[in-house]
Amino acid sequence: MAFFILIMIGILVLLFLGRRAPSAGKKGGLKYFYKAGYQINYFIEICREKKWYQSLFGKITDRSSIKKKIKMLYPMDWNKEQEAFYYSEKIAIVLLILFVGSGFGIGITLAMDGQDIFQNDRLKRADYGEKSQNVTLTAEIEEQPVEVDIEVTERKYNQKEALRLLKKAAEELETLILGENTSADEVRTDLNFVHSLENGLITVEYELDHYQYVDTEGKLTKNIPKDGGVVLVTARLCYGEWDYQSVFAVHVLPEILSKEEKIRSDLREEIERENEKSRYEQWQSLPQKLYEKKIIWKKSKDFSGWIFFGLCMGSSVLIYFGKDVDLKKEIEKRNQQMLRDYPEIVNKLTLYLQAGMTVYGAWGKMVQDYEKRKEKDSGLKRYVYEEMLYTYREVQDGVPEMDAYLRFGKRCKLQRYMKFSALLVQNLRKGASGLLSLLEYEAQEAYEERKNIAKRAGEEAGTKLLFPMFLMLAIVMIIMIVPAFLSFRLGG
Repeated sequence: MAFFILIMIGILVLLFLGRRAPSAGKKGGLKYFYKAGYQINYFIEICREKKWYQSLFGKITDRSSIKKKIKMLYPMDWNKEQEAFYYSEKIAIVLLILFVGSGFGIGITLAMDGQDIFQNDRLKRADYGEKSQNVTLTAEIEEQPVEVDIEVTERKYNQKEALRLLKKAAEELETLILGENTSADEVRTDLNFVHSLENGLITVEYELDHYQYVDTEGKLTKNIPKDGGVVLVTARLCYGEWDYQSVFAVHVLPEILSKEEKIRSDLREEIERENEKSRYEQWQSLPQKLYEKKIIWKKSKDFSGWIFFGLCMGSSVLIYFGKDVDLKKEIEKRNQQMLRDYPEIVNKLTLYLQAGMTVYGAWGKMVQDYEKRKEKDSGLKRYVYEEMLYTYREVQDGVPEMDAYLRFGKRCKLQRYMKFSALLVQNLRKGASGLLSLLEYEAQEAYEERKNIAKRAGEEAGTKLLFPMFLMLAIVMIIMIVPAFLSFRLGG
């Protein structure tokens, strides 16, 4: 539990240290984790400049590919802060999961520990009328650990107190005669003789035709033959002045025990003997010897808190790296969208050039139209137009037009757009008069490729539908054939 507390304290310290960091518009409690993530990322950025960090973690923490992907998704909005916010969000999620996991780890550990009733080889009983308590202990006999589940019954009243209690209410119990056995035809473990039902309104008394194989408490004796034996059990259920008798037979067979189970069984008998000796005392003593060998009692460890924390740790790692997978999927969607928009871009440019506009003028016209559409629809985002807008602004800021088109092709990272930018650069360099014909050919070829992509997508969708179709066909055949088969059998 100390480990979980240290984790929580460490995260709280990080939250305090990062309280002045930017939150990128995050609201609620998450913004504090976001600020802490920003602070941690800032520290990592400083460390990345150190040689020792590069030698130890350089390959693992390389951010160049992530940086390129973020640039591709946000060509106009990208800056160093955008990258920092991306990593801050990842770290914030990890911190939140670890914080919550540590809290649950502490809670589970405290709940499982509960009140410690094991002290000095004794078990403290619950007070009068309280429920029995279960404790798991490990007994070491000559360095062989044996784990035992012990039920510590509540403290019993003495004779005078018991008589007074019996006048007020009956004892409460539930009937489960077979106990851990699954059938009355094969009884290999102790029977569970309960002595009251319905909150003590009904009392139950048991009588056996003989006590050779089962004692009065329902425990199996050690005298059971290999082939077993039958025991008739008579249960007398009493409610006030009325009673009802139920007789049933059980086939008792010897219990199959491994070496460890044999030790556990004998150990339980010794524990029960000690329980009888100390029934009216505050503490239940535990046996100190078994087979004349000393027993060393220890409380069994519980790892529930650690298991839960481990699951949280694993989840945080998966989520941290899962963000990169999501980013990769976004890049794939972006590439697909840009390929779909390619014929439209080439066609528009061709039309504007045919109308007498320059390449840069046509480029600006397309960008301005996109900005107008974006004003009407704030959720609109077409990646190729974002890249074109970025290029348009570059030229306005003094970047040579030829260099801006080359950068456009490189940023798009798609063969079609690289070829497109090369055509524009060639036109600027050599003043090629055949640019319109080349663009018209490029547009036609792009449309053909777009149709092929759509055709492949349709084929893939059809393939995915084959299994459900075959499944439906099988169901229809069963619906048709089974009734016909049954009617044939009944008619025959």
